[in-house]
Amino acid sequence: MHQTPLEQAIDVTAPPELLGQLAVNDDVAVRKAVTINPNTSTDVLISLADEFPNAFFSNPVLSLLILENPNFVVEIPYWTLINLLRQPNVPDFFLSGAAMHSNPEVLRVVAKHYQTPLSALEMMARCKDSNLGMIIAQRQDVTEQILLILAEHGTIAVRLYLAKYHKSYSSILETLALAPEPNWSFRQQIHYKLAKNSSTPLEIIKNLLKENDKKVKLAIAARADLAIDLIIELALDYRLHMMNSLAQNTYISASVLRRLANHGTLRVRQMVARHPNTPQAVLVNAVSEPELCRFVAANPSAGENLLYQLAQNNQHEVLEAIAANPSTPASVLKHIAETRAHDLLVAQHPNANREILQQVLWRLAMDERLSVRKYAAKHPHTPIDILRMWMRKEPQLRVWIAQNPSLPVDMLEVLAHDVSPNVRLSVACNPSTPHYVLEKLSFDAEVEVRRAVASNIKTPDNALEILVKDWQCCTFLAQNKNAPAKVLEYLAGLTGFNWLLLAHPNTSVEMRQTLMTAFAKSYIESDRLYATQHPDTPVEILTELSKDKNLEIRIAALQALKKPNT
Repeated sequence: MHQTPLEQAIDVTAPPELLGQLAVNDDVAVRKAVTINPNTSTDVLISLADEFPNAFFSNPVLSLLILENPNFVVEIPYWTLINLLRQPNVPDFFLSGAAMHSNPEVLRVVAKHYQTPLSALEMMARCKDSNLGMIIAQRQDVTEQILLILAEHGTIAVRLYLAKYHKSYSSILETLALAPEPNWSFRQQIHYKLAKNSSTPLEIIKNLLKENDKKVKLAIAARADLAIDLIIELALDYRLHMMNSLAQNTYISASVLRRLANHGTLRVRQMVARHPNTPQAVLVNAVSEPELCRFVAANPSAGENLLYQLAQNNQHEVLEAIAANPSTPASVLKHIAETRAHDLLVAQHPNANREILQQVLWRLAMDERLSVRKYAAKHPHTPIDILRMWMRKEPQLRVWIAQNPSLPVDMLEVLAHDVSPNVRLSVACNPSTPHYVLEKLSFDAEVEVRRAVASNIKTPDNALEILVKDWQCCTFLAQNKNAPAKVLEYLAGLTGFNWLLLAHPNTSVEMRQTLMTAFAKSYIESDRLYATQHPDTPVEILTELSKDKNLEIRIAALQALKKPNT
């Protein structure tokens, strides 16, 4: 009885030569049946694998082929192999065979596959490839043994990742701390990450302290689990003392600070005096010791009465500490302003009121130092009379005057016509510049000035609609949160702005959907992956992406579809 091509393709007794002829049949069902047939020759089977990956894996002879030839997987053409490895269901033996491939891209695809056997991951963990090591280290099912291999043999990037993020096994952290590393910079980076890792045991931390590395010590000083003996050891370090590192660690409790308040070493008591968690009663007692006064004066928790008491002494370094203390109230700042010793600090203080600022800024405006006058020029409370005088007589200050948010409109108009492009740039950036001035600056010859106008949220719509035709300003317009819909629509017709437009608050729902569709259909895998992760991606697009040829994108799309709000 005559068999149809499909029946011949299904027939397990069909000769390989016949199956080879059927492999090019126009009927998809015939070609798929040939792919499953155990009599199909190896070369024909591989030629069909790209088209029918699941049928390829269903062929019962596949495991025997790999047993007979351990290099079978390695000999499969690159793109065919990549496509096979990106399928959701890949046999363990195939993944293990691919794990012996010499191509790093193949190994990375294997390492990403959720079904890859641990034995294959363990073998690949010994490869000196940062990307491969990172993929393995980030897997949820990675074992302690594999992590130990990475900690010992991984690249610096992998070991730094483990030192920073690893939480599960102290053995991994201990290995990282003790493993020999000839490069001093790399060793310091690993130890720094370990010092910052909250899971690193204190025994390892104590060993790291012995190396006397400043950067590592700074990271240790910020830990939440410091024992009192470690606090004392760190407080005695002169470099940390000068950087005020322990006083910035808010995890040190008031009870510990109370215990250390009477410590025999001055440096420990000074740390206590400036720590914000130190009880007020301890600070009051501390001011009786002259060596502690400036540290109490710098303490942001010091009360108003205590700071006022310290200010009466008129000691230069104590007054400086009070002026720099962010908690110093206006009443105490007023007293310091009268001393005229720390005008710049007072002017910069958030609690300085208008009366104090007017008094101090008049003096700063007369300062001979150009840097001080630059500061005064852009300060919003500097008297306008001084700014007008400077604008006429001190052209080198115009750039900073133009940055002053309190500048009158008539002065901004004049500065907008300044010959210096830097001055016009400052006017274009100034939030107080009126609409009509910004409109004129949108035609400025200097591209940096036009870009500043494009970025200014006060720029009127008509100016933005003109600037959108200037390709040098488009990126800045796309990031201006007040850019109108008309401007955004124009940008949507150009290339390279989709990411910015999708994040823009004024992008319409219709445009958002169009942009999301463009991401989903992009040939760039990162674009499609972004579409799966965006909260506004519609269900129909996620459904389409769940069939993507890229395994990572398919998994991400399926996970997004499972979310309650999808």
